Amino acid sequence: MDFERGTKRDWLAVGSRRDLARERIFAVAAELICDRGLDEVTVDDVAQSAGCSRATLYRYVGGKPAIVGGVLARVAQSMAERVAEATAGYDGVDRVVELILAASATGRSLPVLVEMLDHARDEQVRAHLSSAATRSAALRTAGLDPDDDHAADVIVRIVWSLIHNPVGDDTAERRLVEWLVRPAFAQQAIMSQTDPATVDSVTTTPLDR
Repeated sequence: MDFERGTKRDWLAVGSRRDLARERIFAVAAELICDRGLDEVTVDDVAQSAGCSRATLYRYVGGKPAIVGGVLARVAQSMAERVAEATAGYDGVDRVVELILAASATGRSLPVLVEMLDHARDEQVRAHLSSAATRSAALRTAGLDPDDDHAADVIVRIVWSLIHNPVGDDTAERRLVEWLVRPAFAQQAIMSQTDPATVDSVTTTPLDR
């Protein structure tokens, strides 16, 4: 039996053990990644900090790739919720502009995402940042054709770039985004009928299974 931080209490005594275990593990992993850096965090580190055994961690989540995927999926979901709220009431190109600005600002406020972006050359991190779920969520929130791969690529790349390399101030960033986005999306943006509450959850990515 696993014990929680040296006590004789069952590690997860109430609620859905699987859901509670996974959420605790991902939360602890995010903290460790922020504190130590992605490369320095091991499965054993996460298990110890979560108060469970290595075997329990593998049973509920999996190895480090699954941990990284779960952390990224939850960060992306948090971003999606904030961006959906920020873009409510906007349509057409204005909605695309606000999406990019809100996603960039939100991303910079999440230290674990910033750390992940420093490892964007990592195959798994790169795959998640450009996953079909992430791209689909961006298009739906922008009110664009859900099959427009080019538009998705432009939005995702601009957002990741602005998170990793901020312009400097809000006014300059808005001016840059307007300059990039308005000409590119003038013919593509459509009137959005998307209810933010219905935006697809990015946690459906295969990395979070």
